[in-house]
Amino acid sequence: MIRARIKEDRFAQEARGGCTVARPKITAVRVLVAGAAGVLLYVGHAAFIPVALALLAALVSRTVELMHRLGLPRSLAPFSLCSC
Repeated sequence: MIRARIKEDRFAQEARGGCTVARPKITAVRVLVAGAAGVLLYVGHAAFIPVALALLAALVSRTVELMHRLGLPRSLAPFSLCSC
């Protein structure tokens, strides 16, 4: 009954020149992935905040460039700034 009504509504919209918009399906896998990402961020916030600060320091700090010239790899220089 409901499916027939939905089909009738779609045909009526197409007849009037309107287009139908496809809605994305929310599947159980998508819900589980979103939940796992949330749990990972919640549990790992103690590690993510220093990493984010280190990346920010890498973008704005000349100290990173100086450390790179002295021989420290560019990927480790921001982390050494945050560990002080």
